Amino acid sequence: MSDPLSSITGAIVRTALDGLSLRQQLIAANISNANTSGYAPADVNFEETLNHLSTNSSASKDEDIEALAQLRRDLSEGMYVSESSKQEVELDMQLMQLNETVIRYQALIEGLGYFKSFGISAAGLTVEKLRMETAALNLANANSTAPPGVEPYRPMSVVNKAVSFSQQLVGGELSPMPEPAVEPQLAAPRMVYDPAHPHADANGFVAYANVDSLTEMVTVMRATRAYEANIKAINAAKAMAQRALDIGSSK
Repeated sequence: MSDPLSSITGAIVRTALDGLSLRQQLIAANISNANTSGYAPADVNFEETLNHLSTNSSASKDEDIEALAQLRRDLSEGMYVSESSKQEVELDMQLMQLNETVIRYQALIEGLGYFKSFGISAAGLTVEKLRMETAALNLANANSTAPPGVEPYRPMSVVNKAVSFSQQLVGGELSPMPEPAVEPQLAAPRMVYDPAHPHADANGFVAYANVDSLTEMVTVMRATRAYEANIKAINAAKAMAQRALDIGSSK
């Protein structure tokens, strides 16, 4: 299940990984040319542009993602690479930058694991949204009737099969819960004696949808709370991923 909430964050992380990978290559080149006469060490400076794109969103999410994709293309073409005016490679400085780059890269790779949390929580959002919509449909049909010989509206329930932790654990990673299903309840129609009703049968009874309004309202409240809890879980995962982005970003 894809998660639209994570698309921009994922693009930011991929761009940062590209920039750090390029920096590592440049540092390797600098170190290998430490004793090359006239060699000017190079570096890539992409953080300021990436930070600007990640903190100044446009009106369109697609435009933000395209801007990040353009930055990745620019990085691949070396547009953010600059050479030092000092034609000397300081090995200690290069090794320090190499260690910092490796730490930041590893932190981002670990941060990608947080995105799996997005998928799990997004699955929960889907379930609770469907549960609220189903309860609303039941309430809207609470007083609906059907003519004799026709089955009246049957209230629906969201069925989300319970999955154990061991079943969700696939290849050492948690997978999102399965898709929920909407199934009709087994409750019989509610028969009300009203011989004047257009849908009354020969005995004067009218078949109403057997919707328990109180139960449906409780379902709406429970689904709302669960939906909000999933939103908080997503925000927490996003905050953790952002912290991974920030590790070592200041110079």
